[in-house]
Amino acid sequence: MKKLFLIFLTLLSLNSALPQIKEIYSFQEAHEALESADSSTLVAFDCDDTLIVSHEPLLNFFNHLQCYSFYDKFFMFYNLITPTLSLVIRRNFSTYKNILQSKIWEKTHYHPTENYIVDIIRKLQQKGVKFITLTNQSTRDFEIIPDMRIWRYKKLCECGIDFSSSFDIAEIFFKEFEPKPIYGYPGFYKGILMSAGHSKGKVLGAFLDHIKFKPSKILFFDDLKTKNKEVGSEAEKRKIPCECFWYRYVTKHREKIDREIVKIQLKYLLKSGIFLNCEEIQEGILLP
Repeated sequence: MKKLFLIFLTLLSLNSALPQIKEIYSFQEAHEALESADSSTLVAFDCDDTLIVSHEPLLNFFNHLQCYSFYDKFFMFYNLITPTLSLVIRRNFSTYKNILQSKIWEKTHYHPTENYIVDIIRKLQQKGVKFITLTNQSTRDFEIIPDMRIWRYKKLCECGIDFSSSFDIAEIFFKEFEPKPIYGYPGFYKGILMSAGHSKGKVLGAFLDHIKFKPSKILFFDDLKTKNKEVGSEAEKRKIPCECFWYRYVTKHREKIDREIVKIQLKYLLKSGIFLNCEEIQEGILLP
């Protein structure tokens, strides 16, 4: 009986040490956790569809193909491929897609997913809380974009978000990881930690080792549950208390494809090689 009781206590303690993954639909549901952060806490956010969001239908379609109906997929691919079928046949389709996507990314405007999070970040930064973004993106060039690190930093700053003061480090490349095609090596740049196709947890671990920092607690927000598991697992391995938040705000508020805007965008993109973002179309800025 005593042995069974000891086993029960052991299992209970192991379970309490496991990272928590809480499903939330607003950052305000994590208000208590955020307010409790101090200068020894590390708060990390995924970028796209977590910290910031775009209303560009083409970009959202490329990034979240699985979220759209068969009819939306048929509409998009028909309008994307049919006008330039010979070009697609002559070239590798993935290269063709990457060129188009880089043109879209270059002119995409982002917005904070919730204004609340920008306000709370600024408040906590004044308390000395350390923030980073932890995003699965490239650290190198991407077709017409010379440096994805600089591109990402500028897009975040346009949203009023700047984590460059969290750590006194300009940039890092983690060359212990195998560089992946398109992505390059995982790296860190002005508060942005880029996993470059690798596990977010492992890259976060490499970053903490490099700067010799063991936070008293990690708060992590991502719209993908798998990424929460990666970070939670790494924190558990390092015996760092961790709260992971599976952020579902954008999933709940996913916008339908505006087919009229998409038709105009694709027409000019495929004809002239120039992408018109939603704001330009709404303002009537069209090419002759």
